[in-house]
Amino acid sequence: MLGGSAERYGMSLEQAVRTACAFGGGVAGTAQTCGAVNGALMVLGLAHGTAEPGNGPARQSTYAATRELLARFRERHGSLICRELLGVDIGTSEGLFATRCPVFIRDAAALSAELARPG
Repeated sequence: MLGGSAERYGMSLEQAVRTACAFGGGVAGTAQTCGAVNGALMVLGLAHGTAEPGNGPARQSTYAATRELLARFRERHGSLICRELLGVDIGTSEGLFATRCPVFIRDAAALSAELARPG
């Protein structure tokens, strides 16, 4: 998810994939928050975020885009939680990434691309 936006934000594909590695499978395979959602949030952080602790406007812009993405993803799919999205225990189910996750990845990518635009 983050890899598709890496170059736009000055990251190599390798850096993006390594940065996002721990978020797969609903965060380290724990079936918590969907990895595609987490990747989309990383994109929003790169687009709107700040490294300056006192930059309230940038933080608020990031939070607003984040809340919008979370609400829209939840509205489309009913949840942000991996195990609820997939309806199975990911630890015992093979092949889900190839068969079920692509729709979540596409939607999260589309939402982050839309919400990462300035203004």
